[in-house]
Amino acid sequence: NDVVMLLWLVAGAWLWRQKRHTPGMLLLAAATLTKPIALLSMPVFFVAGWRRLPNLAARLRFLAGTTGGGLLLAFLAFLPFGMPWALATRLLDEATLTPGFSPAALLLLAANRWGIPLSFTLLGNSFRGLLLLVFLWLAWRGWHGRSPLRGSADLLFAYILQAFSFRIWYTTWVFPLLLLDRTGGGETERRLQTGLWFLFTAQLSVFIYGHLWRYQLQDHFHSHLIGVPFVFLLPILLARVRKWDW
Repeated sequence: NDVVMLLWLVAGAWLWRQKRHTPGMLLLAAATLTKPIALLSMPVFFVAGWRRLPNLAARLRFLAGTTGGGLLLAFLAFLPFGMPWALATRLLDEATLTPGFSPAALLLLAANRWGIPLSFTLLGNSFRGLLLLVFLWLAWRGWHGRSPLRGSADLLFAYILQAFSFRIWYTTWVFPLLLLDRTGGGETERRLQTGLWFLFTAQLSVFIYGHLWRYQLQDHFHSHLIGVPFVFLLPILLARVRKWDW
């Protein structure tokens, strides 16, 4: 489902670049119906499309086509299965109540290890508040002309950073957007290199959370203490110190 979601996402971004904003947004809606994480990309592209349109009438047509088409797609997708509320609740619980190999899980383990009274609920709400602030900041930058490809990649990465649950295939959400964002300059190249290293370190983390934990550490806190910086910080450092010749 991640692959199908990314297919719709990339196709929608391609149509958006062709200035076919409404069809592009509908493909982003199809990506969201395939896997809800794609919903994070929709507001960024919507703001950029709204900004591009020349007058209020065109913007209202864009709003009507996007909203009406998206609701119709959602209705047709769930028509054989009934209302989506049970599925939405289950997905929300999986994303917020199941700690995985993530920075948030490391903070929770560290707090428990050092006797700091940090509750699961408080940490989750704090991280979601930070994600909301990041979203508002990226929406503001998108309104002022920043590429929605770049903003969408940033928002998905911000979600991965704050989510309690992290799986190695989450790294694939960001990478196609980094490939498409070819605006030029050293910053674009560093972002793409960071994305490549992120794919690599996430795959190698299996040895930390599997073999190293099983045969040496046998402690979740120390596994996270090694694994989280390895997965999330090392790609940024490697992209800055090592330049690739494309």
